[in-house]
Amino acid sequence: MGATVAGITQDFVLGPLEQTGRALDLAIDGDGFFALANPFSGEVSYSRNGNFRLTAVGELEDSWGNRLQAYPVDAAGNPTSTTAADVNVPVANAAGVSLANVTINNRGIVIAAYADGSTEPVGQVALATFAAPNGLRSIGQTKWQATGESGAAVFGNPGIGTYGEMISGALERSNVELAEEMVALLTAQRNFQANARAIDTATQISQTVLNLRS
Repeated sequence: MGATVAGITQDFVLGPLEQTGRALDLAIDGDGFFALANPFSGEVSYSRNGNFRLTAVGELEDSWGNRLQAYPVDAAGNPTSTTAADVNVPVANAAGVSLANVTINNRGIVIAAYADGSTEPVGQVALATFAAPNGLRSIGQTKWQATGESGAAVFGNPGIGTYGEMISGALERSNVELAEEMVALLTAQRNFQANARAIDTATQISQTVLNLRS
């Protein structure tokens, strides 16, 4: 009768981490998703892709312009609110000195460094988890949206509880092992060929029997 797709499931097992050396590349070592807000609609999506860039006005965004969400912090880097918002890195400090670079530590603290050697924490990356992550709906561009099946996003701080730590200068690669998938594909192909040959043989036998009876 043939075969049909019984279901499609998503595998969020941690993939191998690849060092890039780029300060704004982030990998989550454990559970959690980055929260990304669309600057036009305000709609929030979730991703494990930590390839971010800094805009000319000091915003951290992904390749499609979605803004990374973070908690505001005090001068010591401690969160001052449980409501995440767009990261806003001042392009100059109080003395008027221009921004030199931006780094992110393993706690997800975004630190702005200025040309005079001063540093300033400007936010802590907010991570989201879900009761049933397999219920998330893929919307492309390595992003997902929450659904009734996944439950609402539960936000937390990197490195606390079940939330993974941040690894700066690295990106998470696909958790699909290409060699294993090729072996599985070849095995399925051989099984299909064997089944097709068995059906062909059975057809020939049936035809022979019919010819004998006639």
